[in-house]
Amino acid sequence: MSNLLVFALYFLGHGQSGNSLNAQLSDDAIIFPNDEDLFQSVTSTSAQPSGKLIEIFPDNCGIQSYKFQNERRIKRAPNLIQIMVVGGTDARVGVHPWIARIGQNGRFFCGGALITAKHVVTAAHCLGKRGEYMVRLGDHDKDDDSDPGRIDVVVKAMIPHEKYLKAKQLVQNDIAILLLKESVKFTDRISPICLPMAGLRNLDLANRSVTVAGWGALSYGGEKAKVLQQANLIVTPHNECIQSYKSIKLLINNDQICANNPGKDACGGDSGGPLTFFYPESRRHYLVGIVSFGYKCADERFPGVYARTTSYMNWITEKVMNMN
Repeated sequence: MSNLLVFALYFLGHGQSGNSLNAQLSDDAIIFPNDEDLFQSVTSTSAQPSGKLIEIFPDNCGIQSYKFQNERRIKRAPNLIQIMVVGGTDARVGVHPWIARIGQNGRFFCGGALITAKHVVTAAHCLGKRGEYMVRLGDHDKDDDSDPGRIDVVVKAMIPHEKYLKAKQLVQNDIAILLLKESVKFTDRISPICLPMAGLRNLDLANRSVTVAGWGALSYGGEKAKVLQQANLIVTPHNECIQSYKSIKLLINNDQICANNPGKDACGGDSGGPLTFFYPESRRHYLVGIVSFGYKCADERFPGVYARTTSYMNWITEKVMNMN
């Protein structure tokens, strides 16, 4: 996950010297983790959120499966042993059953999170290409074409946030929902993540442990991971994140959440992937962030930036209710 710094992050100022950090950001300075061209604006119609969260999401969400942990051992080249999701480790099979890969024509460039049998949450900046999109679920070793545990599902509809914006000094509402063409069957390898409803919406996660996962770059500008990587991060107090990015004239708002850990981060190719929080009281995992952007990967001065899921619960609920 070296480049995992982007569950929804785009990396800033790549290739610049330290003296250029205070300069106004150019388009080339902002790098989104999916390594794809971005679209500038999104137009769509939407009703106002009802303000009520209706129970439309699966009860069996946020549960990890360890059925396969002793059945498959991942073999990797010796020179990769110490290089994981920037500082991450190989995830066990089934530990992140909600994680999705998003792409076109067999090429996957973003991550996502399954929230119902037919809906996946990802980053809005992942949806800039024309043509049919595909979601892969149940994946682990992306090069293992014989893996019977993974499936590909065609995307029927895509709804980026109506107010998604990527500009030189800010990124806003970097979130989108994908409607799958058919419902998927939940298995030990495929099941949904919980959304932070009720009391969890107001829970202060500052300085708490969260997890990011994906197949993004193992280091800034480096090769992509072959096996799913995961890394534990710490949520950065919001004011600290604001001040960090203020030094490069990038605005951080209340609809974003930041996280880092020395030597660990999301990176290129991790955009749209899930930032999750394990809630001890319910013993389940919750989607608290969506990889959006960051400065390079694992740069200790700049935590990764994620779309804050709790800020979009009304929007998510409304879209899921209206997407058939």
